[in-house]
Amino acid sequence: MDSGRNSATNFTEALNQIINSLEYSGFDEENNFDSAYVSIFREETVALWNNPAFGALITGLNGKIHRVNNTFLNFTGYDEEEISGSKWSDLCLTVEKEEAENNVEKLIYEKNRFVHFRLSVLTKSAKAIPTDYYVTAIFNGNEKPEEFLHIVIPHENYFSAEPIVKFQKDFLHTLLNSIPNAVYYKNNKGIFLGCNKKFEELFDEKADEIFGKSEYEIFPEDIAAKDYNTDLEIVRSPQNILFSATYFKPDGRKMELEINKSAFFDKDGKLAGIIGIINDVTRRKEFEINLLESQEKLKKSNKNKDKLFSVISHNLRSPFTTILGFSDILVDEFDNYSDEDKKSFASEIRKSAQFAYSLLNNLLLWTKIQLGNLKPVEEFLDLTIFIDEVIHNIKRKADKKSIVLENRIPEHFNVFADKTMLGNIMENILDNAIKFSYEKSRVVISASKSEQYVQLEIKDSGTGINAGDIPKLLNFEEHITSYGTGNEKGTGLGLIICNELLKIMNGELLIESQKDIGTTVIVKLPKSAHVDKGE
Repeated sequence: MDSGRNSATNFTEALNQIINSLEYSGFDEENNFDSAYVSIFREETVALWNNPAFGALITGLNGKIHRVNNTFLNFTGYDEEEISGSKWSDLCLTVEKEEAENNVEKLIYEKNRFVHFRLSVLTKSAKAIPTDYYVTAIFNGNEKPEEFLHIVIPHENYFSAEPIVKFQKDFLHTLLNSIPNAVYYKNNKGIFLGCNKKFEELFDEKADEIFGKSEYEIFPEDIAAKDYNTDLEIVRSPQNILFSATYFKPDGRKMELEINKSAFFDKDGKLAGIIGIINDVTRRKEFEINLLESQEKLKKSNKNKDKLFSVISHNLRSPFTTILGFSDILVDEFDNYSDEDKKSFASEIRKSAQFAYSLLNNLLLWTKIQLGNLKPVEEFLDLTIFIDEVIHNIKRKADKKSIVLENRIPEHFNVFADKTMLGNIMENILDNAIKFSYEKSRVVISASKSEQYVQLEIKDSGTGINAGDIPKLLNFEEHITSYGTGNEKGTGLGLIICNELLKIMNGELLIESQKDIGTTVIVKLPKSAHVDKGE
């Protein structure tokens, strides 16, 4: 590289030597140069080099600056020592650098006389001066390029217009910073040129730091990919493009963004770049999601209401028909029936009344759940004693089928839960187990603990159910009913209510079943820190 710099010095010295030799060569028939002509040539060369209208540089083929004229130093603000040895392309905008270097290289490979292009030259104070940039190759005696001569002409009226340009620039920045949305702008190659304050706040990037960067150096990869692809679309066919993106700020906060992009043009109507306006639509998206959820809940509520009326009309008619029918017989024909018949009629009336009461009780409970009126009131429960009480309340039904309800929960097994809710859950599950168990069988209740849950298991050896039908047991919209082993009729609401109550208690209901083998219902309750302290 040093040879390039020596070459430059030699070129300058050689030029002076030629002029000197011409000056002292005299004038003869073989030589048309006399001292007057040489003197004029020297003055013209000096005048050309020091012309205040344009800057001039001499560089090596490697791009390093060997010499500059005063005009270039004056309008860029550099001292010659500061830029001597630097590459000429380091004094232009990063976004224009590659194209400018390619233009100059053409002089080596294509033997062009000169190249001309527009280039923004950076001053020492980092201002970009628009220029017309001319470069020509300087050839040695072997017709090979040895150096480059650069002529740099600032655009007409640049200096006189500088105060106006500064005012316009300041006004533009003030205008951009007053916009409540994040704004950024790029050149037509997708390289960032600037942004406003809102953009700086959103992406934690300073305007002077994003200058010359690509979208992949600023945005997360998913947003960058969308931004890049929409740039290509706008460059191919100038248009407005809107796309959505999810952005996670460094503090983990999630934001929903809408980015609206469009092209802007230079004074000749050519595409100059792309501007993007980012709108934070997080709150709007949250509102839309909440609105959709509310609509879905309303639809579901209306469906459930219609289903509820269907259940009431279908299930209540039958028991009341039975009650009214047998009571009419007893009132009108009491003396015509034996005591045994009368007892049978009374038994049917009681059975129908119990069914109707159970149905109404479940419907009222279901209504409270849907209205959100149920709030758990937790307390310490000795689960062994509690389950004994539940068994006592339902034992009559089990005795009718000679079914044994076996409590295998160890003594002093504590749980922290709502007593009323858990009582409803266990009575419904045990009622179901009795209904679908065979006579003289056994229903076993056991319990265990894990790190997070207290788990109750109610296991029977009854009719069971196909695995594909299990989800239907917990879906009110499907609502299936079936008869027990003693022809007992069910409402189909018991397990649905258990599932809803457990959700309120932050618990879970699981069902495992095999057809003709039996069913295990698992009640999972969250293990409170209070439980361990109470044991």
